[in-house]
Amino acid sequence: MIFSQDTFNIPQIDGTSGQVVADIQRTFALSSTPRSISDSGATRIPSVQDGIGTGETDFKLVVKTKTGEYVEKTFTVHVTANWHDLSMTEIN
Repeated sequence: MIFSQDTFNIPQIDGTSGQVVADIQRTFALSSTPRSISDSGATRIPSVQDGIGTGETDFKLVVKTKTGEYVEKTFTVHVTANWHDLSMTEIN
């Protein structure tokens, strides 16, 4: 699951330096697994697998069965500073 929210527009602080992060380095979307979301409850951001800045990022999703069959799809995630504009396009 990839998601964005309005709180990503507030200043973000680098954990090491304590300085405000430049826009080009900010996170505007997050990627989480369904398990991390279901374990988190509604009051906090789920366990983050990866942060995504503005621009386009490709993801490959592979779902395998226990018998070895699988489905593979690649998507481009389109991220802007406006969380309402988060979108995804299948590219294969």
